[in-house]
Amino acid sequence: MTIGEMFYSDLDDEVWQYEIHTTPPEAIHWATYKLKLRDIKVISTAAKETKDRVRKEILNDIELSDRGESNGSNFRTGVWWR
Repeated sequence: MTIGEMFYSDLDDEVWQYEIHTTPPEAIHWATYKLKLRDIKVISTAAKETKDRVRKEILNDIELSDRGESNGSNFRTGVWWR
């Protein structure tokens, strides 16, 4: 299920495209579902180590956003619709 194009701007202001794949797919809409690192897939081309770092940053940013907290800067995740 695609919910739009999702992008993340990391601490170096590089923009990364990613997708979220939950099991089951409808879990993405559940208020009780806790997003896991394995649910996030970085689409942009990069080395595995870099993608792992970006996935962790995305998860952290989403968790902060869900709690209404900030890490001292604006939230960096976003969804763009076509």
